[in-house]
Amino acid sequence: MKKKNIFSLLGFCAVLLVFSLLAVFLPAAEVRGVDTAPSQDTTYDIQVDYDRENQVPIMKTYTATTVKVTDLLRVRRLSAYNYEPDEYAEIESNAISNEHNGEPLASRGTIRYVITNIEGISPANGAWNEALAPYAEYIGDDERLHLTLYLPPMLSACHVFVRVQHAASMGTLTGYDSVRYATTDKDLAYDASVRHADGTEGVYLDIPLIVSQRFWNENPIQNGCVVTIHYEAEEGRRVGFVGTPIIGPDKEVRAMVERGNTFRLVAVFLAVLTFFIFVFVCVLKRAGAFVPELVFAVAVMIGVYASLSLSRATELPYLWLAVRGAAVGVFLLGASLTLPRRAGNFPVRRIALLFSLLTIGFAFSVPLVNTAGTEMLTLAYRIAGSVAAGLVLVFTAR
Repeated sequence: MKKKNIFSLLGFCAVLLVFSLLAVFLPAAEVRGVDTAPSQDTTYDIQVDYDRENQVPIMKTYTATTVKVTDLLRVRRLSAYNYEPDEYAEIESNAISNEHNGEPLASRGTIRYVITNIEGISPANGAWNEALAPYAEYIGDDERLHLTLYLPPMLSACHVFVRVQHAASMGTLTGYDSVRYATTDKDLAYDASVRHADGTEGVYLDIPLIVSQRFWNENPIQNGCVVTIHYEAEEGRRVGFVGTPIIGPDKEVRAMVERGNTFRLVAVFLAVLTFFIFVFVCVLKRAGAFVPELVFAVAVMIGVYASLSLSRATELPYLWLAVRGAAVGVFLLGASLTLPRRAGNFPVRRIALLFSLLTIGFAFSVPLVNTAGTEMLTLAYRIAGSVAAGLVLVFTAR
């Protein structure tokens, strides 16, 4: 093959790699570019008992972190939630804890999103249809205003309920079979023989808010919609969403998520294509001159494939997190192979390769160890990666 053709092929492969990287980062950038839904603390009263002597209900005041449906008519990131660590809150309870103050999540607990209904309307006003007119396109024949909430994969098992209805289960929570748990009291449903099992998947949830004159309730919580998530990760493992929940009109939410998945799929295809082109060139030339580019292609390929696998149903979420993290080190490994062997008496390439391999090892280990060792490994990963990247930048620029 002529040298001119080789350079043309390399240029083509470089373009493929760039598009592969863009396909990885664009979906995340699109979600980060979405505005966060504004939240507020909502105070409400719930009847907790009845005073028979005085014939009056006994009320208790609660406060919940909520978002308004009127702020969600465009796609929004949903970052505000109510949190109860170490406990699975009763599904039917309207006594919602709002104790989340940004602290790390416990290994098990309850996350609740509360969406309040349209404010300032009432059947008593005599202008019900006029009040609902601005929201007509979101209201179905069932007299409910429908939004869609997309929950990204939750590490590493969870049961999800919309109002009091079981909506989805991923993995298995210790002691709870999902079907029995969804239909019976949680204490009665406990089964000591049920063991934790990892399982993650992104899920779409229909969020219905009643806008019927017949069933209108002035209580902002009972008139809204509560999404309850009971989650669990094995003790010491990373916990939380792999991504950011988004909410809004159904078509817009699904389009955004599906664009991201399409980008990842395209990135995998481009990375695989680039990899085999470089293999072909290496075999054809019978030389290792293009091994660094081959390693670049491998890094992109395993990184985007791990991201794609995490966005789908999987029973190995931590493994894919480990592979995705290690891809950064593999990319540095490829860059290190382009460096000169020595700069004076300093073995540049050997040192850069060593720190690149350390980056791969540390990055791969971080998701797989318990949290006691995570901070130390993360620090080691950052130091090793910074040293490798620094060597590549300094000695490539010389």
